[in-house]
This record gives sequence, structure tokens and C-alpha cells, in this order.
Amino acid sequence: MKKVLILIAAAVIFVSCGKSPEQKANALIKDYIQKSLYIPDSYDPVETVIDSAFSPTDDPAFHQKLLKVYQLDQQFAKLDEEIKRAKSSMLLYANPFDSYTRNEYNTEKEKYENLLAQQEKIKEQAEKMNNEFQALGEKIKKEGKKFIGFKAKHTYRAKNNAGNVLMGKHWFLFDKDLTKIQTSYDMDGDEFGTIESFFEYVKSIQE
Repeated sequence: MKKVLILIAAAVIFVSCGKSPEQKANALIKDYIQKSLYIPDSYDPVETVIDSAFSPTDDPAFHQKLLKVYQLDQQFAKLDEEIKRAKSSMLLYANPFDSYTRNEYNTEKEKYENLLAQQEKIKEQAEKMNNEFQALGEKIKKEGKKFIGFKAKHTYRAKNNAGNVLMGKHWFLFDKDLTKIQTSYDMDGDEFGTIESFFEYVKSIQE
């Protein structure tokens, strides 16, 4: 009986070890996606494209830095518009003739100066991040890219809460042994779109 159990256990181990990277990835993906579906049993995988992942381009920490740069850029542009409006308002009250216009001018002037100060802080943060990216670039030149696991683009069908079949697309990063998902993005979401747009922009510059 003991020998039989050992043989069964050994068979399970060898079957597990014999799984292809795609099979391992799909098993993890299925479990991950079904947890978020209204109707888990409706999950229908369409395609999984798996590849090796390397730092920094596939590293979630690097992605967060890119998103931070994007957010800073958006904040800077928004402040730029607010500064222009505040400056225009200052000019409107530039020649105060009474206490009301004088107060309005001072209010707009204070707003203008506060906005400039906020924009200056963003410039400082952007400069700091620029230095970090430059240091990272030098490190990559010296050490090269590092293998950090596997990545996959996965397409599937599933029913929503109304029972309609919809297509879904996810990007996944797995560990080196394909035993767990490190991170994932909805490929139709803003985060993934921002990251992908950044890399497309970099490619266009390099070309």
C-alpha cells in the first residue's frame, strides 16, 4: 500500500512538472479572472500569448513610476491653464479704483502666486524622477536587462450581470516559476493604456 501511494505521489509530481508554461499560466489566469466575474462558469478563454519578462520595462514598480510621470504632466498642464486664468483676472483688476477691485486684484494675485508655487513643486518632483530614470538607464547599460518572470496577454469571453457575452483582455506578470501572478492590468483600462502609449512614444523617438 505504501509503495502504491508513493507511486501515485510521484506520478502527480511528474505530471505537474511536465506542464507547459502556457498551461501553468492559463491555470493561474482562469482562477484569477473567474473570481471577478458575475458568472464565473461563463469564462471562455480565447487566446494567451506568453513571453519572457524583463526589467525594467515589465516591472510593476517601473510602471508605477511611468504613471506618476503621466500624472505629474497632467497636473502641470491643468495648473498652466489655471495660472493663465488667474493672470487674466489680475489684469482685469490691475488698476483698482475702489476697495472692491483692489480686494479682487489681491485675491487673484494670491491665487496666481499659489498656483505658481504648486507648479514649481511639480517641476521639482519631475526633475527628481528624471534623475532616477537617467540613473536607471545607466544601470541598464552597465548590467543589461534582467529576467524577472513571464508575461502574458490574455483574451477571453464571459457573461456580464445582464447575461450578455463580452470580450475581455488582460495583461499578466508571473513569477519566474509560473506559480503566482505578480500583477495584472485590464488592457482596456487607463493604466495599461498610459503605459503602452509611453512605450510607443519611446519607440517612435528611437526610430
